Amino acid sequence: MGIYEGLLRYFTSSGVLVPTPEESAEIEATRAEIEAEKAKISDEKSQRLAAKLRELSIDPDTI
Repeated sequence: MGIYEGLLRYFTSSGVLVPTPEESAEIEATRAEIEAEKAKISDEKSQRLAAKLRELSIDPDTI
């Protein structure tokens, strides 16, 4: 235990601050937003590639 930003907080034995449940939820929400954005970008990239293949008369569903 120790003081961090004027509050009594828990620390690991190696001195790493243990996040509060609220901080953990915020970190997880941010992580989920990042993963959703990555998935969106990947999907858009796949759609562009499929469109380009169709322009070249290649059916992307058969390769």
